[in-house]
Amino acid sequence: MNAEMKLEALVLPNGKAETVQHGITCILDEYNPWTCIKVIVTDTNNVNTERKNGAVIQLQRLFAQNKLEVPDHVLTECFAYLWITN
Repeated sequence: MNAEMKLEALVLPNGKAETVQHGITCILDEYNPWTCIKVIVTDTNNVNTERKNGAVIQLQRLFAQNKLEVPDHVLTECFAYLWITN
């Protein structure tokens, strides 16, 4: 069964990739859906999509470092969320 769960709206002090990644990681640590995340969906903002150190790449590295399935990245025009399955 696939389900969409909205966990939090992040309030961040700046728009840096590290800040975005850290904010998302804190939410994931709090709710612990790490093993259920299959897709990261973001807008096309460079902070999210930068190939070497964007927020998505940083999150995908964390998944790999923790020996978890690395979620795919899907681009959209207007929002960001994580696709979580049970």
